[in-house]
Amino acid sequence: MGAPFEVTLPASCDFNVTVAGGSHKIRFDSIVSGVIRPGSITQLGGVRIQFEWDFLAFHTVQRIGDKLRFTGSEHAATFDQSFSVSNFVQRPTCS
Repeated sequence: MGAPFEVTLPASCDFNVTVAGGSHKIRFDSIVSGVIRPGSITQLGGVRIQFEWDFLAFHTVQRIGDKLRFTGSEHAATFDQSFSVSNFVQRPTCS
């Protein structure tokens, strides 16, 4: 069983993270929500990651060992991508 959460930010927030040699923009909307459980966040809303030219909403983040696995769908396409946890140790600053 998980615990629902909702965070209200003063405004939307974009920041860059370097993953697998490439820079990706992560966008938090002014309201971020989901259900948090040990090792995962599901039913995630208000968070998107930019791949190439499009922002894709991801709905689940799982920690599997030293990897973070992002899954979601956008425009009838699904994606499933894993990245090393070490890529996310920085403190983001909104741009």
